[in-house]
Amino acid sequence: MNKTIPFKYLLLYILLVVFISLLFGLSMISITRGHLVAPLDDSYIHFQYARRLAQGHFFEYTEGSGFSTGGTSILYPILLAPFILLGFHGVKILLVSYALGSLCLCFSAILIHLIGRQMSEERVGILAALLFLVNGNLAWNYLSGMETGLFATLILASVYFLMRWWMEKRDWLLAALCFCLTLTSLTRPEGIAILILCLVVIVRRAYSIHGASSLACFLSLVPFSLYMFYVKLETGSFETAGLISKSATAAPYYSLWEKIAKVGDNLSLIFGGYYHNLSSNYFHVLPMFPLAPLGALYPFLLFPPAAFLLALLGTILAGARERRNVPILVVALVLFIGLLSVTNSEVVAVHYFRYLSPFQPLFFLLVALGVNELSKLFETSHTRIFNLSGIILLLLMIPSPFYWAYIYGENGNDIFEQHRRTSWWIKDATPQDAVIGITDAGIIGYFGERRIYDLVGLTTPDQGIHWRQGLGSCFERLENLPPEDLPDYIVSFPFLWGEINFLGKPLHNAPLLKNLTTMSNDFVVYEQDWSLLHSGDLPKEMPPDFQLADSLDVADLRDEAAHRYQWREAAERPVGWSYPNPRNFFYKAPGTGKIIADGGRNLTDCETFVVRLKPGKPVLVMARTESQNTAVAQVSVNGTRIGRLMVSGTPGRFWQEPSLLIPGEHITETKNQIQVTFDRDVSKSGSFHSYHYWFFQ
Repeated sequence: MNKTIPFKYLLLYILLVVFISLLFGLSMISITRGHLVAPLDDSYIHFQYARRLAQGHFFEYTEGSGFSTGGTSILYPILLAPFILLGFHGVKILLVSYALGSLCLCFSAILIHLIGRQMSEERVGILAALLFLVNGNLAWNYLSGMETGLFATLILASVYFLMRWWMEKRDWLLAALCFCLTLTSLTRPEGIAILILCLVVIVRRAYSIHGASSLACFLSLVPFSLYMFYVKLETGSFETAGLISKSATAAPYYSLWEKIAKVGDNLSLIFGGYYHNLSSNYFHVLPMFPLAPLGALYPFLLFPPAAFLLALLGTILAGARERRNVPILVVALVLFIGLLSVTNSEVVAVHYFRYLSPFQPLFFLLVALGVNELSKLFETSHTRIFNLSGIILLLLMIPSPFYWAYIYGENGNDIFEQHRRTSWWIKDATPQDAVIGITDAGIIGYFGERRIYDLVGLTTPDQGIHWRQGLGSCFERLENLPPEDLPDYIVSFPFLWGEINFLGKPLHNAPLLKNLTTMSNDFVVYEQDWSLLHSGDLPKEMPPDFQLADSLDVADLRDEAAHRYQWREAAERPVGWSYPNPRNFFYKAPGTGKIIADGGRNLTDCETFVVRLKPGKPVLVMARTESQNTAVAQVSVNGTRIGRLMVSGTPGRFWQEPSLLIPGEHITETKNQIQVTFDRDVSKSGSFHSYHYWFFQ
């Protein structure tokens, strides 16, 4: 078997990579007016972790923040860290990430060529490699400063060595395969699914060929497993911050069926959502051609239906041949499992579907295979048909690198004008010991030179679950922090905060007139005043002749867990993930002579919890709520309905604290289960807002 690439093709790939790298680099420099900027804020999260690694701190984002798992990649920051030690500080690290992206682009093209030839014949590899190189979307991802290019290259290397080992049965090829799979699992979380899939495919054959020594393949699971056990040791959970903050399975308000539906929606978006984008396509001449241009012109999806059909036909026809069926099936399975592993995410479509991009090279291989297999149906003219089909596909994609180079430059300019300029303001206008609360952790963390509190929870431990719950739980989490850890400033997009009553005094804004990149045109620095923390710990007026026996601070996850709190929604409820969360909110309003701030939940069905009380003694229940219309909730104790909490609607923003006296004969135990049920039949409001409960005896 020929294991090398003809020099003319190797030279062509290298020249194309050089051209694309120069094209994207010049676009960035020209549009940003001479600045080195990555097109994503997320890239700088990796850079900051790499800097901290170079300083001797293992995945600690800023000084004193503790171990965190917000970078998604273990390997990528480790690769960057030595270059920081060599002097590539600040923006210079972009030179390293850009060069690494270009190298990965070149190696990926070479691997695609080799895999295509092993799958079928030389022309399949050539077509797939060229489709890959002229796809501007992939070039954008490889050069974005993220781990995408490295991950895609390692996937291709794993597939390449698996194919060669399957045919040649050599020990060193099996070792190379396991090494590449190990690195793949350390580069992105989806890599572990690919590693396990490949082990399942090879283990029986490997044992029959190499005997007991083949069991060493399972050692490739060890590095990722050790890392996850370290995560468990440091955080108390196997769930990483990225999983908590972005996955559907960690969404606190989804039922099991809604989580399954989310995966189905994402699969539909990947393979069939093309037709949803026709009305907004930037290239109106081509929208009805479902092959074009193989995902190369956004908002065309990365896997158009007709191209998907070609890939499917190529897999079936070529896979049916003897000796080639398993390797081709592996390419298809790695593609499918890889895409399936991404469908758990809430953010599949963000950043031009960048989470899907590492698997697109495999798709090109199967598309080229499909073109080849269909052309073979015409025995006398199959070469001419294949060449013509390939030329048509490549011609359709010629605009792609130029279009995406422009997008790349515009993305970098957006990041520079908004996040980079804000980081300068923070360095100049805030004290050196200030803590900066953020919702975009990258540039502010890397260039701001301040302690960071990541409100989203990617780089700050134990914060992501509170952010996913809503602003109410986020506020309650801050109430439980030591004063020195509270953010003195918050830098964020205002729309995330609804009425913005959570935020303090606005000091600085970095607005964008046009925006292709960030979440909002406004990026504002707020100076925080935390004097309202704990302002809602007690009722407005304490009842005379009673002592506080127990209390529940609704939306405080720690207090809810201590009271075994459970919350259930009515069938008519919001679907999906929105900002701010309508189920869990922060509210600030006048109390008795002061402003009270508290976090709460939107009760549309019922909530249950356990409180400690003295048996036989009457209990006065007080609740904090607010409503513009009459809202009523029924209260049960240990399964017996006792009475109701009712508030009349008030036109202004005022706290109301209804109360209910529970006779002592209903308090039969030390631990008593309380159930509060929204009574929609007599309420004029659509829900009961619960913030706090106090139990006096």
